Amino acid sequence: MADDRKTRSRNPVLEDFRRLSVGAWIAIAVLLSLLVLAIVYVSSSGTSDLAAGVSGPGTIAMIFGVLFTLAVGVGLMGLVFYSSRRGYDEQPTADRTDESDKH
Repeated sequence: MADDRKTRSRNPVLEDFRRLSVGAWIAIAVLLSLLVLAIVYVSSSGTSDLAAGVSGPGTIAMIFGVLFTLAVGVGLMGLVFYSSRRGYDEQPTADRTDESDKH
């Protein structure tokens, strides 16, 4: 165990960034620039209220849609953690002892 600590990096995140290819760095740069452009466009769109064109029922539908999406995401992540903790994600074994397998 002591040798494992010596060979293990102090910062594994930096090692992961060092392993990225040129294409991955280009994809990251493109996505970040698109994010910045979207933020600049929305902030300079000329309206102080971003939901100015949405009606009352549309706002309510949007709120329910966001809440439903969050509930589904939280529920699915909870199921992932539950199945991981209970061992449902383990590899199957071939230790079956059925009578039908003996024939």
